[in-house]
Parts: sequence; structure tokens; C-alpha cells
Amino acid sequence: MPLTSYKAEILSQPSNLRNALWNFDPLGLEGLKQQIQQSAFDRFILTGMGASYYSLYPAWINLVSIGIPLLYVDLAELTHFSAELVTKKTLLWVVSQSGRTAELKSVLDKEKLLPAFVLATVNDLSSPLAQSADYLLPIHAEVEKTVSTRTYINSLAVNLLAALFLKGEDIQNKINIFLKAADALESYLQPLDERVDELKTKVGLPEHLVLIGRGASLASAWMGSLMMQEAAKFPALAANAGQFRHGPLEMVDERITAIVLAGAQVTRYLNLHLMRDLLQYKAKGFWLADEISATLPSIPIPAVDELALPILEIAALQMLSISIAELRGLEAGKFFRLGKVTLEE
Repeated sequence: MPLTSYKAEILSQPSNLRNALWNFDPLGLEGLKQQIQQSAFDRFILTGMGASYYSLYPAWINLVSIGIPLLYVDLAELTHFSAELVTKKTLLWVVSQSGRTAELKSVLDKEKLLPAFVLATVNDLSSPLAQSADYLLPIHAEVEKTVSTRTYINSLAVNLLAALFLKGEDIQNKINIFLKAADALESYLQPLDERVDELKTKVGLPEHLVLIGRGASLASAWMGSLMMQEAAKFPALAANAGQFRHGPLEMVDERITAIVLAGAQVTRYLNLHLMRDLLQYKAKGFWLADEISATLPSIPIPAVDELALPILEIAALQMLSISIAELRGLEAGKFFRLGKVTLEE
């Protein structure tokens, strides 16, 4: 198959991730960490839209023990329905790879939102968000022509590293974890068309697709669903594994293709139980895990430190989006209606 822009950008992710890791400088966050420790802020709000928003979720999970109220709110809901959450003592963390998305207008309008401090994860350092933020976390990714791939995994890694530094953890050790994950990702992606063909045979073209995860892997389910919709033009449901038992399980039958992300060890047994129930109810289920199961239909990914697991999970789902698009006769990742940056609400 031809090397499309989307495939080329997927293949470039390991080198882009290394660039972000080599350039990550935690020392500039030292002052912010001290302010948090000194109770300078009454709350910490993490926000963004789309892929940028999902890339913050693992950081939010890792920050819950930081000692101040921690809120994860999408930017459109924050600005239109809950702006009162932002006080003059709020630490506001905004993620937008372009720094120009439409919903940022309220963040840039100092009469509408006036937090104490704006931390921004951004790729375009000339953007309005970058120019107005109090501190920048650059993701150092090459600008994409198609849907978010390298900007997503770079944001994911940079956000996690920043969160862990603000918690007081050893960042060099974490950087090394992600560097090893970049190597694993590179090896995993190299036979790209072969892996896509494997998924065409194994998963096929679903009638209905649901991606199920919890914890940091929930971000992969959300982002995977977005990619299926955006890159493959295919509707896909993202579901929290716990919530899936509270109603959605009732719809499961042979028409459902379910990808269950094994995720963190602490809840893997729960996800495994759900996976077995899905198969019992005749779903076409697949266990996406860094292990090979002898008893379950599986989509195996390389074993990496749990912190970096979402990077390998999303790579597998990127390849699934190519598989589904090609089975539908489409070029994966090609925009028909949208552009790289969403400029209107």
C-alpha cells in the first residue's frame, strides 16, 4: 500500500517522541511546584479539547494526590457552563497543540477568565495561547497534515512528565521509561502494512465498534474512538469499563466488535472479567494487552512500563483505524470536512 501522509506521520512518532523527551526541561517548573506546596492555589483545573484534552487524563490521574482540589473539565464546558470554577487563585492547565482552537477565546479574554496562573502545553509557540500563558510546556512535534498522532503522544508524555515533576518524583527515571517506550514503539511500527493487514484479517470491518478501558487506558479508548471517527470516518463508541456494565452491556450481541484495553495491573482482572462476559454474550472481542493470551482473541502490543502503556495502546488503535479505512475503500487520515485546527465552535 502507498505511504500516505497519515502512515508517514504514524511512523515518525518515535523520533518525535524522543525529541520531546530530550528537550523536556523540568527546572522551569520548580517555582510552580513550590507555589503548589505553599498552597498558593485553591484549585487546579486541567482542560482542553479533543486529542489535547484526552492527553491530559493520565496526568490528572497521577496528580490526584497533589493536595489541592483537582478538576478535569473540557474547555467548551468550562467556558460556557462552569467558568465560575476559575477563581483568582486557580492554576489553569490548558492543552492545545495549535494554541489557536476556537474554545480558547475565553481563556485569552482576561475579563471572562482570570486565573492566578496559566500553564500551557502547546506545539505552536507563536500561537495566542503560547503568547498569553505564564509558563509553556512545548511538545516539540513536527506539524501534522492529518489527524493528531505525534502531537498526541508527545502531549501525553510531556503532560505526564510535568505532572510527575509537580508531585516531586524523579523525572530522569521517567524520561528513561519513555525513551525505552519510543524504542518499543519504533520496533512495533516498522512492519506497518503487515500489521494493518493482520488487523484486516483478524478484526475485519466491524458492524459496530466499541473501545473499552479504564484508568490511563481510558484516554486511549477516547482517543481511539476519535481516530476511528476522524481518520477512518467510522463511528466508534469509547466506554469506561466500569460504566459499561451500567447499561451498555445490554446491547452486546454478535454485531458488536469490542476492543478491551487490558490497562493497569490494579484493575486488569476486572477488565478481563468483562472481556470474558463479552465473549459469552457473542461479541467479537479482542484483548489489547502487553501480553499474549492463550485463551483470548488478542491484539498484542510490546511490554513497556505501565506509565508508557497508553503510547503503545494508541499505536495499535492507529493501525486499526488504517485497517478499517482501507476496508471501506478510503484513505485513512485524509480530511474531507475539517482541517487540522478547529477554528469555530
